[in-house]
Amino acid sequence: MLRISRWVTWAVRANSGCWRATSAASNCSTCWETQSRFPNRAAAGKRVGAVKGFLKNVELAAGGLPLRSMPNWLWQIIGWLMPNGPRGLKFARACVEMNAMETVLHLRRQYPQRVKNAVPANIWALVKPYGIESEHDERP
Repeated sequence: MLRISRWVTWAVRANSGCWRATSAASNCSTCWETQSRFPNRAAAGKRVGAVKGFLKNVELAAGGLPLRSMPNWLWQIIGWLMPNGPRGLKFARACVEMNAMETVLHLRRQYPQRVKNAVPANIWALVKPYGIESEHDERP
């Protein structure tokens, strides 16, 4: 949860110009309200595809399957071919959703007995659109 609040704090600070320390709850509400106040800096790109791709990679890595790397000379070409990802607030939201997914998947795999106490209800709401549902014994 600490990682998520750091990302939300960064998103609020970057988009609203507010550099004071506030609580994570107010940061969440401010982050989602900032989009209407600053439409030119609010968001660009699509985050759903990036988050779903991240989910697939985390599931593969968590299962122990080796991830193949590419040669160093190929990175420049692939980087040019790849589409641009989310920017602005969509990038911040994508990061929050990715960290939430990573938290749920990691706890389910490593510490299933701790999921109920370690994952709050707002995290389940964030990961639900991506197909991660809570079991009956995982809800707080």
